[in-house]
Amino acid sequence: MAKRIHIFGASGSGTTTLGKVLAEQLLLPCFDSDQFYWENWPIDFLKKCPPADREKKLREALLTNQDWILSGSIDGWDSLIQQDFTHLIFLYLEPLERLRRLRQREIERFGAAAIEPGGAQHEQAEYFLSWASHYDDGTLPGRSLPRHEAWMKALFCPVLRLNSEEPTEDLAAKVVAFVGA
Repeated sequence: MAKRIHIFGASGSGTTTLGKVLAEQLLLPCFDSDQFYWENWPIDFLKKCPPADREKKLREALLTNQDWILSGSIDGWDSLIQQDFTHLIFLYLEPLERLRRLRQREIERFGAAAIEPGGAQHEQAEYFLSWASHYDDGTLPGRSLPRHEAWMKALFCPVLRLNSEEPTEDLAAKVVAFVGA
């Protein structure tokens, strides 16, 4: 049976981390939506790739493989790839822990001095963290819990919902059992 697994959730919920662990365990290629969404990924996250270009790059990458893992969110994309999903893995994490993880990730990515007031990445980091804080209420454009809930209902494949507060290895074991590997 084909395994075309999409792992998604809020920024900071651990989709990329889980995707990498599963790729090693299942011996599948893993792609992350950020590598298609951003022009200069992983160097910076400033310039978005035009929608048609990211769709084309995503389609080309996935269609060269029978089975794959796609981490990150593509629910707002017009991708036909959604029809190819065999399994959806939805990760949820309480907002306070998710925002703590995101702030730590920004520090690791840019350095503490860069995201502090007056730092080169301060405004960008604060904007991103503010946007991410609205995931659960869905009051800002883009990825949100209400949008993800509606999107899951519209797709025709099984969904596994996980709390990503659990250790990544435990989450991976649940996904492996779910996909029948």
